[in-house]
Order: sequence, then C-alpha cells, then structure tokens
Amino acid sequence: MNVHLHRRAEIAFRSLREDERRRVSSVLRNLESTADLAGVETEPGSDLSIVPVGPELRLILSLTGGAISVDDIVPSERVERIVGPSQV
Repeated sequence: MNVHLHRRAEIAFRSLREDERRRVSSVLRNLESTADLAGVETEPGSDLSIVPVGPELRLILSLTGGAISVDDIVPSERVERIVGPSQV
C-alpha cells in the first residue's frame, strides 16, 4: 500500500518528540505493509479516517484508490473537540 504524507503532516511529524515520531513511523510502516485496510475505519459519509497512535496522537487519513494520504497528525483532544470522544 502506498502511503503519502501531505505537507501539513510532514510539518506536524517534524514537531513531534522522538518517541512520538517512532510511534508514528511504526504505524505508517504497518499501513504500508498491509494489503487491506480492515483495521482502518472510514468515518460514515466521509473519505477521512482517524487512526490512533498511542493515547495522545491521531493520524487523519484519506483513502483514495490504492493509496493512503496522511493529511495531518493531531493530538487526540483536538479530534475529540471536533468529532466527539466516542469517535476517537
């Protein structure tokens, strides 16, 4: 699976602590090596998915064809404010 980081996600990645970068990198490697996206759920009515990276971070993904685009890397509480805690 092809994974692409948008500029916004690249900037967020560079601003993370080293341990957070390692966790994000691990999740991205797992996404790249996965042939199907059974563990990645798309929000109903949206082409965006939220993938947890530990308790504090979330990846915001777009799924298009055979590629995954990482749109942003955000703190969990930011996602909770937008979509509610039950969705995170």
